[in-house]
Amino acid sequence: GAGRVLIYNTIPATNGKAADVVIGQPGFTGIKVFAPDPRYMKSPSGVWVSGGKLIVADRDNHRVMIWNSIPTTSFVAANVVVGQPNFTTFTSGLSSTKMNSPNGVWANGKLVVADSGNNRVLVCNSIPTSNGAPASVVIGQTLFTTNTAGTSSTALKDPRGVHSNGTKLCISDHGNHRVLLYNAIPLTSGAGANLVIGQLDFLSGSPG
Repeated sequence: GAGRVLIYNTIPATNGKAADVVIGQPGFTGIKVFAPDPRYMKSPSGVWVSGGKLIVADRDNHRVMIWNSIPTTSFVAANVVVGQPNFTTFTSGLSSTKMNSPNGVWANGKLVVADSGNNRVLVCNSIPTSNGAPASVVIGQTLFTTNTAGTSSTALKDPRGVHSNGTKLCISDHGNHRVLLYNAIPLTSGAGANLVIGQLDFLSGSPG
């Protein structure tokens, strides 16, 4: 990937409109640079805006980056990182404070992250304001120290996307070719989904 996120100050109304701001790279052109620090990204895969904050899943650096306000100038450093203890480490891991190839993000008071490589979704009960903040709840696993893939109402396999209307939670469970719906964002780890879309039951995971 280009290792960057493009920001348009207004939603484009014509084809080919140039972006106003680039973050993750020093400029709009030139050699791609991948460095684990607050300004660079490597294969960003999920973007969300909530409460004026910009949140990006920086997948190949195994972290989620948070800007306290939407950047208005290019190459601005993020303010907070989760999934890593600081901005200079970038190893994958398995705990309440580490991630492995996060993809999708959603936030609105809470932060929800599809931690794809760990076959789980992480929930922070508040949007983190300090580096390395731990997740509060794990979905798809019962513990923060396991990452077994599975096909059931309580298991996930390579989840990629997360979304909520503030109450219900949807998870795109990529490896099981389904979407799981939870009537509420879980408050305890290991919670089961209430509804499955794309399969006839919770035990099926074949494409079709």
